[in-house]
Amino acid sequence: MAVTDYAVSGADSWADNSSDQFVGVQGWLNTSTLSASAARSDVAQKMSRGGTASKLRVRVVSSSVNGSVTVTLMKGSTATALTVTIPANTSSQIVENSLSSVSFSADDLLSWRIQLPNAGASPPDTTFIQWIACEIAE
Repeated sequence: MAVTDYAVSGADSWADNSSDQFVGVQGWLNTSTLSASAARSDVAQKMSRGGTASKLRVRVVSSSVNGSVTVTLMKGSTATALTVTIPANTSSQIVENSLSSVSFSADDLLSWRIQLPNAGASPPDTTFIQWIACEIAE
């Protein structure tokens, strides 16, 4: 019997001009307890079984006016096709990618990479994401 789960990460916000942020595929997005130099390897989660990740959805409370924000599933240090781009100045929306899927194996390390915009003519702004979710199936 096929098993379907959902990986859901909780809320956090980040300022423009921040380096890429990495968060685990399940649990809180809050990175404030990590050092400023926290890397993907600090938050990547080892998968206990192989499967497929798909149907990426991101609940955006607000995004920077200075440019788009990209959320990408990372497999180890490699960016996958499971990604969404949040347009500048987005608020109260769910942005999704229901077309891409990514297979993974047991023991693969998965994380989300959040790429933030540089500050433009406007002063630095903040992006607030309420959750990131995707379907995980065997």
